[in-house]
Amino acid sequence: MRKLETLMMKAVHNAVDWKFSNTEVRRERSSYDTHTVHILSVHLHGNHIADVTVYPATGVAVATANRATFIDWPSRTTVSRLRALGINATLKYRVPHIDGHALKNPYIYDPKTDGPITFRQPRPIPHIDWRAVI
Repeated sequence: MRKLETLMMKAVHNAVDWKFSNTEVRRERSSYDTHTVHILSVHLHGNHIADVTVYPATGVAVATANRATFIDWPSRTTVSRLRALGINATLKYRVPHIDGHALKNPYIYDPKTDGPITFRQPRPIPHIDWRAVI
């Protein structure tokens, strides 16, 4: 684990806001009902990559990956940060995997139509008699 990831994990377990280089931990909310629970979000280059729920009474932290961001930004750096949080994330041929299961984009989003991109049908290539051209 890199030094940056060690510092990130320290911030997660202490449930504090922290930023260093391209990685940031933000404390989203805390619950003080029957027991204390801290909800943290982890960001890489400003992109939300994971949520972490910290239970200080037991010392347990549970991390869940933001699958949409991992699909959009499948980088080795994202994998490294997620693995430091205890998530079994890997890349196989640039396809992101969590717990051995491939994550696939259900559709490619088009902001103009607010839905999936519709691809035009390819136009057939017009027939050219190359003997006449030569």
